[in-house]
Amino acid sequence: MGPGRAARVRARVRARASGLWQRLVLLGATGAIFSACSEFWFYRLTGDVGQVGLILAYGWFGYTFVLTLRLFQVRAFSGFFVAAGIFGFLVEGTLVPVLYLNLPFSIAWTSLGWHALFSVSVGYYLYRRIMAGASARAALVLNGALGTALGIWNAYLWNVVESPGGGVASYDWQPTGAFALQFLSGWALFLGGHMLLDRFPPCPARPPRLEFALFLGVPLGLYAAAFLDPLFPLSLILPLLLLVSLASLGAGARVPAQPWLDTVFSWRIAKGNYRYALLIPVMAIATYAVFKAARLEWETNVLVATPAVLVSSLYWFYALLRANHAGR
Repeated sequence: MGPGRAARVRARVRARASGLWQRLVLLGATGAIFSACSEFWFYRLTGDVGQVGLILAYGWFGYTFVLTLRLFQVRAFSGFFVAAGIFGFLVEGTLVPVLYLNLPFSIAWTSLGWHALFSVSVGYYLYRRIMAGASARAALVLNGALGTALGIWNAYLWNVVESPGGGVASYDWQPTGAFALQFLSGWALFLGGHMLLDRFPPCPARPPRLEFALFLGVPLGLYAAAFLDPLFPLSLILPLLLLVSLASLGAGARVPAQPWLDTVFSWRIAKGNYRYALLIPVMAIATYAVFKAARLEWETNVLVATPAVLVSSLYWFYALLRANHAGR
């Protein structure tokens, strides 16, 4: 083998190793961010929950979400939200059967109302957009509001005990320290994921179709093995939702490329701006402690789910129509 050929072989090996490293980092970054928003900050994790497995699973779905953005060259937030909806449908329809258990409400909550709206649109898009900007006031408001809202939400979901017969729920107040420990674990994952994205941002170029098929195919295989037959015909809602979403994105992808996705992936959070993120655990833990001390038993689930379901559902339909309209 001549020196020129050897150099080309070494270059190809380095390129493949670099590509593999980029994929692993992106899988870890999205897994950290989305597991924090969807699990560590959502409800009390018990001892039988494999936290490492959760992070890896959310990383797989998070990487699939980024591949969706890249493959269809998403060029507006409407397309971003359709891709975020795919993320939510996969989480609730392949890891657990929540998507099929209370139709049609289960389509919106939690797939759209929490995963797409909060975990992805707020935890990824809005957070990076505001924190990468120059406004300290906006960063303070965002982090303070996020922490306060999560404190109120967790004061309910950590402590409420649903009545088996559907009667009035009671409260079993959990120690503030236990909540703080789990919340801080999620906060570390959340910040760590964003810091990885600052250092190793996604590539906006279109990925190989085979790669997208692989990452989408694995959870669909799990779905087919676990839920397709036992929950048939309700289980058909997952492939239907995926087909509608992908068709909408495919129609929009026929429009000439725009730099929108490049801009989203180019956002970097300055190291100094991460000091504002301290407000998230401070406000969350303080709010939880106040609710526990005052025994404020708010029906937070209704207060959160009702507007979240309404907003996310209406915007999802709008986003589907807008993507198809752009395609025409």
